[in-house]
Amino acid sequence: MGAPLNIQGRKYGPVGRCIYCGSDGGADGLGDEHIIPFALGGRAILQDASCRACEAETSYLDGYLARNSYYDLRVHNNIQSRRPKERPKKLPTIISIEGEDRRFEADIADHPHFVHLPVWGPPGLMQRLSPSPHFSESRHVSFHAIEPIKIQRITGEKEGIVEVKSEVKINEATFARAIAKIAYCNVVAHFGFGSFWPVLLTDVILGKNPNVAFLVGSQFEKIRPSASAQHRVEYGIYRDKNFALVYSTVWLFASSGTRDQGMPIYEVILGIPRDDLIPYLEGGAPRPDYPDQSK
Repeated sequence: MGAPLNIQGRKYGPVGRCIYCGSDGGADGLGDEHIIPFALGGRAILQDASCRACEAETSYLDGYLARNSYYDLRVHNNIQSRRPKERPKKLPTIISIEGEDRRFEADIADHPHFVHLPVWGPPGLMQRLSPSPHFSESRHVSFHAIEPIKIQRITGEKEGIVEVKSEVKINEATFARAIAKIAYCNVVAHFGFGSFWPVLLTDVILGKNPNVAFLVGSQFEKIRPSASAQHRVEYGIYRDKNFALVYSTVWLFASSGTRDQGMPIYEVILGIPRDDLIPYLEGGAPRPDYPDQSK
């Protein structure tokens, strides 16, 4: 794999055309894309990179990660928001007391928070499977922060059987498309639009092709969390007998997790690279320059 893409705080482009559909934006022009969602702490921008129609779809994907999968983590870590005045002071929690489920509103400092994430096998293409919307392996992993003294403060109960619960709702296809979008924007920013042909990927991101499991998967190993970066994106070349493809790993909230288990690392097959990109990604050549990436 190549070195992590250090993109935070940078502006890339302008690209000059939509990186998803190729249009010039028409009368509405082109908007900027946050490479990693703003609500997840992303501060890098790909300028003039998406038409309004595609931007609406990718904004939905960014919002899904922010409002669903990583919502508790965002609130507890006070991650940037476009509406900071609307940041909640309390969050709901379900606590079972002697077998009876009860709902409480807990102060953020006491709230027992969870992160539920999907974990899959490698992308179907890496397993030589046919294109499919269904992951060959699928399970969920959960990270939580629960302190008994705080639960006592929330419930007022000091004795008896108390269990904290969480409602797990994961749309795996939407989550995978959002991960694919992050990987795609990162590599376009780093190498340029036109440095590789994304084949099916842009249609998967936009929801026009349902076969997301063919291009997106994950690694799940016992990795100690990295404290060096909030998010890590790396890239490389995946080789099969007859072809070479650009692929990327996306490790969101790499500095979070537990002592024994870091957050899952996701894999995305991006597309067919230009010939001069391959030796660079394999570590044997200078970084290529694509001056006409917007044409």
